[in-house]
Order: sequence, then C-alpha cells, then structure tokens
Amino acid sequence: MMENRSPLEKFAYGYFLKLAKVRSEAADEIHILNKKEVKSIRFIFIKNVISAAILGVIGVLLYYIPSYIFPKLFAPNEVFIPFIGIKLKIPIFSTIYSLILAFLEIWLLTIINIRAVHHIAYTCGFPPLFDPNYNAHLEALFEIALEKKSKKILALGINPFRGMSQVSLVLFVFLSQLKAILSNLIIKLVLKRIFGRAVFRQLIDLVGIPVYAFWNGWATYKIIREAKVRIMAPNLINELCGILYKEFNDHQQFKDLLFDSIEFIAISKRNFHHNLYLLAFNLLNMFGIPAREKREYNKNFIEKLSQLDDKARLASLKLLIFGIIIDGVFSRREKNAIEELYNKKIIEWDVATVSRWTRSFAQGKGLGELFAYEAKQQ
Repeated sequence: MMENRSPLEKFAYGYFLKLAKVRSEAADEIHILNKKEVKSIRFIFIKNVISAAILGVIGVLLYYIPSYIFPKLFAPNEVFIPFIGIKLKIPIFSTIYSLILAFLEIWLLTIINIRAVHHIAYTCGFPPLFDPNYNAHLEALFEIALEKKSKKILALGINPFRGMSQVSLVLFVFLSQLKAILSNLIIKLVLKRIFGRAVFRQLIDLVGIPVYAFWNGWATYKIIREAKVRIMAPNLINELCGILYKEFNDHQQFKDLLFDSIEFIAISKRNFHHNLYLLAFNLLNMFGIPAREKREYNKNFIEKLSQLDDKARLASLKLLIFGIIIDGVFSRREKNAIEELYNKKIIEWDVATVSRWTRSFAQGKGLGELFAYEAKQQ
C-alpha cells in the first residue's frame, strides 16, 4: 500500500501511525457509545468543524487581501506564445500564489482531519490490539482522513454504479468534487445580477469567506461522522455474519441469492463504502461464494427473494436493511427502494422505521431493535 502513496501521503500516514500509538480501551462494546463517549465525540465534532471553517476563512483572506494591497503584483502578465505567435495575458504570480495557498490549506485540513479521526478512535478504543484485522482497520481510518473512497468491493465483482451511463457517472463525480467552487460562483453571479455594477469587487470576492468556511466545516463534519460509523460497524458485521452462517450455511436458495442481495444494497447506495465492503467480504468468504467479474445485474432478484421460505426471506430482508443502514446514511434513493418494497408487501418495515434504525446506529445506540426483531420472528 505504501508504495502507491505520494510522499505527502506517506508523511501523513506516518503521522497517523504515531498518533495511533496513543491508545485507550473502551469500557464497553465498541458498537455502542456510552454517555461519556457521546459527550467526548460531540466535543471533537464542534472543535474540529470550527477549526476547519476558520481555516477556510483564513485561506480566502490570505488570497484576496494581498491582491488589494499589491494589485500590480497580482495583475496579469503579457506572455508571448512562440509556437502560436500570439500574446496572452496570464496572471502568473496570482496563479502560483493561489496554488501554494491551496496546497497549504489542503495539508492543514488533512492534519485537522487526521487528528479528529484519531481522537474518535481513541475515545472508542478502536481498533482493539487483539483484532486480527488491526492494520486493515488503521488503513481504513487513514483513508477517511484523506477522503479516499475504497474501491475494494470491485474486486468481489460488486459495482455500486452498475447500470449507470458513463455520462451520468462523470457528471455525478464532477459535481460532487466541485461543490465549493460552484457554490461560490453561483452566489457571485446572483449578487452581480441583483446589484449590477453598484456592488464592490471586494464584496463579491469576500463572499467566498462563508462559502469556503461552510464547505471546509462540512467536509470535516462528514469525515468525523464517517469515522464514527466505521468504528461502530465491524462488531455488528461480525455478529450478523455469524448469525447468518450458523442458520443458513446449508440453505442453498439463501446462498444463491446472497451475492445479489449485496449487489442490490450497493446499487441502492451508488457509493463505495468500506462498511459495505466488510459486510460483502465476510459474507462471501464465510459462505464460499466466489467473485463474479463479468455479469449483468439480476433483474429477477426481488421475485426470487419473495419465493424463499419465511425464515430465509426474513433473514435476506434483514440483511438488505442492515446493509442500507451500515454506512449511517439513508439516502433518497434508498428510501425509494424501501418504499417500493414496502408497498409491494415484500418487507414489513416502512421508511420511518428504517430511518429510526439508521439514526440509532449513527448515534451509537446499536441495532438491538433490528436484531431483536429477527429473533422474535424465528
């Protein structure tokens, strides 16, 4: 893994490992947060989100204030392009200066996020030293801080974006990566439309302060939230996989639909998520189901699911709900999928119930109600 990282990522990972040596053991189960842990994590949220927002403010001010004080330095320079034979006005100093600022801001934001992820892990005592996947868990936590999407699930033959056109996929990724720039641009256009030439250039420029502060804070908020759900998921995943293997290892119909069940979850999410990968990896390995590299999505999955016996169908549906919950997000796409299954009387849990269970998991209260519901049905 290290050889594929840039020098800066290697340095950041070394820093993260140094922090990880400072350990704490949780007083109870990792997937459930006690009052002390909830209070500590709330403080981590507030402190680091504010720090990230302030960094966004400083970044905007450091860019625009010098340009007001030294306008000639930031003015475009006339550059002759020899092969084309034309002269272009290029803001050379401004471009170099903005790149340096962007690099510094990204680096400092990464440090803030690394420390935030470590503090969450420290509070929860994760990963425990006796965990056989200790190093893998550290890698996963580090990926959160760098906002990296793990695409390991593709190696299992599961593609969350299966069936999505290339144009839609590129547009989806492009818009998600340029939220701050697009927001700033839209606000500036709106202000110019309302006030016209009467609005000061300085006011237009400084509109970026709250925009970049918000998106920096929002990014850190999402990273801390992601760290929390990744820390709480592994024990729950192991517990569910153990239950399913014990009950259905010899149930061929259940096993035949297991791969399609996981892919249904992934496509509903349209997202690469580490927790879903852990769930898929553990289940497919336990049941001895090989990866499927080239295949079409099983469009008859729901029909075949409804044909299972009561016990296997309930377990399969519980797996679907668990998979949707396990990243701590219940998206509009997933709500539509659950609503459709509920209206067809395939599942007994409506959108409100799944939303409540998702909040319960994200808040560190576990999924006792979902697990208990299965026990009552058997």
